[in-house]
Amino acid sequence: MKHRIGSGITASALTFAALAISAAPALAGSGGQQIDFIDSLGVANTIRINGYNQNGSYTSQCFATPVHENKDYGYWWAGTVNVIAYSGNNCQSTTVTAEGDAYIPTVQSGDWTVVSDAGWPLGNQG
Repeated sequence: MKHRIGSGITASALTFAALAISAAPALAGSGGQQIDFIDSLGVANTIRINGYNQNGSYTSQCFATPVHENKDYGYWWAGTVNVIAYSGNNCQSTTVTAEGDAYIPTVQSGDWTVVSDAGWPLGNQG
């Protein structure tokens, strides 16, 4: 009887451990970062981010930047990205107001990396 109880506890413990491992969420900040864009120049109505995501796939996404600080939820970036600021909506304007590159670390303690257009050369303001 003692042998059966020990086996039952061991089997239960192993099953629990296997479920815990398989259900574990991805670690925050371990495969790329989301971008917190700061419109220091006050010239960006939308931005287009071009670069590689957490899976190593090249992507290009447009985000609205209606205020000074803009968290761009739902997209994870890694490595160097190019950010183009536009005066128009939906990144469709031919007026590029600023452009620059930013390095997004693959691993850090949080989920967000701040990218600011401060110091970027101004584009056509027309």
